Amino acid sequence: MVRVVGALCLAFAFTPSVAQTPDSSNQSWSSSSDEQDAPVGSRTRKTESHTTDGNRTIDKLSVQILRSGSYEPYQDIERESVKVNANTTRTIVRSYGRDSDGRRVLTQTTEEETQALPDGSGKVVRSTSNPDANGRLQVVQREVQETKKLSPTLQETSATVMLPNSNGGLTPQMKTQERKERTGEHTVQVQKSTMLPDPEGRWQTEEVKQSTITDDGKNRSSDEHVLRSDGGGPLAEVSRTVSKESEDGT
Repeated sequence: MVRVVGALCLAFAFTPSVAQTPDSSNQSWSSSSDEQDAPVGSRTRKTESHTTDGNRTIDKLSVQILRSGSYEPYQDIERESVKVNANTTRTIVRSYGRDSDGRRVLTQTTEEETQALPDGSGKVVRSTSNPDANGRLQVVQREVQETKKLSPTLQETSATVMLPNSNGGLTPQMKTQERKERTGEHTVQVQKSTMLPDPEGRWQTEEVKQSTITDDGKNRSSDEHVLRSDGGGPLAEVSRTVSKESEDGT
């Protein structure tokens, strides 16, 4: 069974404060909130901050958890992005937890380099590392994603996920290929294929998702078919999902 470590995905939502400066290239703000956090299972207090200085942006998120009537440090996430040039951005995300003595310890690091070209093509290399028993960072997953603009209406994105092997290197363990084509003024067709290696190392298509999405700005509908292979056999449809949304939220 292939085990893929999920890439760390963060969403920072900031509320501007009076700390902003008129210069859009140099600004900062912070916010805090208390809420009931279902995944954590307790009430949490979150403090967020954002700082932009020239080509460098730093976002921080600190989470405290309510225990025995008081808030205690629970998790810290720091995200630093540097605009290397007009097309390249480097980002590093560090996630910290707490050990049994309450000390802050690094739990995961994700480094990403994104190259985006004006024509819509680009490349993303993302490496996720976890500390070993001695605290040394070890790469646990690397993903390489490339996007090509094949025509004004057709875009193709391919990605390869690599995991550690017994020799200390990385071996491709999953590939995906997505083709997105605009077939009308408001209609897009998407096909995404997921491939896994068989015991001999040959790539086999395990799943295909085919979607047709129509969105005119007021109404959105989608029709998705999912096909899967059963033990290396031919692909067969296993589900179909049809959804419609209107401007009033129904």
